[in-house]
Amino acid sequence: MSIPEVGSRSRLLAFIQKYLKKIDSILVRGIFRAPSQPAFLYYLGTDQSLSAASWTTVRFDTQDFDNNSDFASYIFTAPQPGTYVFTANIRIDSIDSSATQYSWGQFRNITQSTNYRVGIYELDSQVVDYWTVGGSLVLSLSAGDEVDFQAFVKAGSSRIEVGATPATTRYNFFSGYMLG
Repeated sequence: MSIPEVGSRSRLLAFIQKYLKKIDSILVRGIFRAPSQPAFLYYLGTDQSLSAASWTTVRFDTQDFDNNSDFASYIFTAPQPGTYVFTANIRIDSIDSSATQYSWGQFRNITQSTNYRVGIYELDSQVVDYWTVGGSLVLSLSAGDEVDFQAFVKAGSSRIEVGATPATTRYNFFSGYMLG
């Protein structure tokens, strides 16, 4: 922001008032609103199959919002360095009843080759209709770091099903927000 030449007191006051309005909520109300703050929420719009014993990137393909279009091809790319919070939840259906069946999820910083596991469950030959895996994470990212969410099942084949009844129910979602 450049400060224009001020020819009079009234022009200076007008300039200050214009820019103070932009930060008024911080100074007076203690509320910070930044419409261009990196933030997104995507959910699964179609069912997705999972293969046994391999990590699969979840294809969150339907957007609720994405402030700066930082989420593409199922991956969030940090537009600037900072601290980010991520949350994800998936519902794994059609779970195989094989012994020692595991269902896992992980946030993956692709750029830094770092994984953060959530929801590690051992089902031990139990027959279940579905299993929910989810979690949240705070990460320090550099500009350009890429983050996605993956799912894993140890044996058999499973599916992440949309299962939205009613249509406004979202079982499978991935969200993120830059904290600062």
